[in-house]
Amino acid sequence: MVDSISRSEYAALQAPPSAFLAKAPYNDRFQYRLGSNLTPQALSTVQRQADIGYMYQWIDVLDELRETDPHLHASLYQREALVAGSPWQIVGDDAAVNDYVTRTLGNLESRGDMALSFTDLLHHMQTAVYYGRSCAEVVWSPDGRRPEAIEFVHPRRLAYATDWRIHLWDATGSGTAIGAPQTAAERAFATFPGIPLDVFPSGKFIVHRPRIRGGYPTREGIGRTVCWYALFKKFGMRDLLALTEWAGRGLRVGEYSSGSTPDSPVRSSPEDVAALQEAIEAMSSTVSIVIPDTTKLTVLDAPNVNALHEHLVALCNGEMSKAIVGSTLTSEVGEGGGNRALGEVHERVTLMIARGDAEAVAGTLRRDLLRPMVERMFGRGTPVPKIVFATDPAQDLTELAKRLDLAARAGIGISQTDARKMLQLPDPLEGDALLVPR
Repeated sequence: MVDSISRSEYAALQAPPSAFLAKAPYNDRFQYRLGSNLTPQALSTVQRQADIGYMYQWIDVLDELRETDPHLHASLYQREALVAGSPWQIVGDDAAVNDYVTRTLGNLESRGDMALSFTDLLHHMQTAVYYGRSCAEVVWSPDGRRPEAIEFVHPRRLAYATDWRIHLWDATGSGTAIGAPQTAAERAFATFPGIPLDVFPSGKFIVHRPRIRGGYPTREGIGRTVCWYALFKKFGMRDLLALTEWAGRGLRVGEYSSGSTPDSPVRSSPEDVAALQEAIEAMSSTVSIVIPDTTKLTVLDAPNVNALHEHLVALCNGEMSKAIVGSTLTSEVGEGGGNRALGEVHERVTLMIARGDAEAVAGTLRRDLLRPMVERMFGRGTPVPKIVFATDPAQDLTELAKRLDLAARAGIGISQTDARKMLQLPDPLEGDALLVPR
């Protein structure tokens, strides 16, 4: 097992910092897909495999559910973009360090198919909300002092051992960028659970594991909660499509005489039954048919009112929205009165979620990227800045001006400098013509 291998035996992995070690093997691109075989039993089986550390099929099922459910994808993307789409700033005590980190992160580009810009990295890190974990590899400059690229690592390649250490594992056994297994370390990479990520130098991998549900790491991620509603919704949509086909064409029912009752003493011949079957199949593309007099064909229309499937889909969508973004009115239009006030309450809930996600992402980035960047460039002991995301919505300056006016009328002392900062107004220069009230 990997844990029995000494650090000295990982010499094959001690490549230059500029090497991309976690390049996906060829067979890794062929993900596990259940399709119509995705049943509650199959989903439970995949979850049980994930419980003991084999995460790859579970991640593949989550990918499949997201690919086939626009509402699920939209809700997840909305939560991811709450942080990834927010302006960010590097805040620290040393201006030179702040400027270096800001410029370096801004210069990161997606130069290849699997490379990530810094914005892409934020989106990728936020997928840990759904999967439970995300990972990216940092490719450093030849001198090992500056990150030059961030490479994508699919969460299906992450596995757990008995000690909850997260491992990088080639589940397909097809080899990696490290090469054909020769050393003990390389053989361990292809043997479950793979290689622990904590044996690599600090700053080589960015591993984000936010607390979403709590409990064991193998059961983390909001996908554990929403997967069942996404599955039930698939069942409802499947039934709705079958009903749509019936409603469009009618349910065709064929009857033939068995000759066993007084009302139908003549038995239909096999030729008559075959003709009836052919007529039923032809009704989808023709407007006239001919059937024997010993057979009967009836077309049943679908009911005019059937809201069962609509209710099921709406229920599943609502439950997924509440689990992902904390509410339904921020992701879809509600019904009834009071939606505006209730929507404002739900927006505040979503804002609290965004703040929590931003703090989690900022903590991971400071540990796995900012600290190695600063220490490698400026030396150990240099104060490490933090990244701050502006997740709060822009303040309504009109409402703020009204509040300042009321405070001034009430005799509350407010300096012009503070008021100008809050209203985002620069100080006037000497000799400027000033606005005066009429």
